[in-house]
Amino acid sequence: MQVTIHNSTFESWLLPSEIAEAVSIIAEQIRKDFPKERIVLMCVMKGSVVFFADLLRQIPGEVEMGFISASSYRGTASTGIVQIHSRSEISLKGKVCILVEDIVDTGQTIQAIRDVLSLDQPKALKVATLLYKKETFLGGDEPDYVGIEITNEFVVGYGLDFDELGRNLEGIYKLKG
Repeated sequence: MQVTIHNSTFESWLLPSEIAEAVSIIAEQIRKDFPKERIVLMCVMKGSVVFFADLLRQIPGEVEMGFISASSYRGTASTGIVQIHSRSEISLKGKVCILVEDIVDTGQTIQAIRDVLSLDQPKALKVATLLYKKETFLGGDEPDYVGIEITNEFVVGYGLDFDELGRNLEGIYKLKG
């Protein structure tokens, strides 16, 4: 199946069932690592909102929600400049915080967010990402929970966008080369 967004063609790549399985595995890993603790899931807006909602519903026990907004993309490429726009007024001091990111590629955005949130002195600060582009990662701390490792493809769907479009696709689609 193919879709056209902003005159670019994308082809189906990851099915909803594959995504659901990855989300379930991440939820299990998080609760295994923190079996009885209250967890703060911090959603990196906007792309992570779909993954965040599915993950939230699969983690049993006490879970709080927080939100942070950051960006580094324009069109199909990273600008290399991370901008943090806003964040929830939730205290992380002494709490377990899991940053929920849709995709980690260079790692610059997630590192900038980690730097900001670590100032709150959480008990633990971990990163859960649905997609991880290991080959483009520039170093630093790798994500703690990875759903699916992917090659360096530009992808849309399941919250990921191409200039704000495509987030509503159930599966994940890659740019047709």
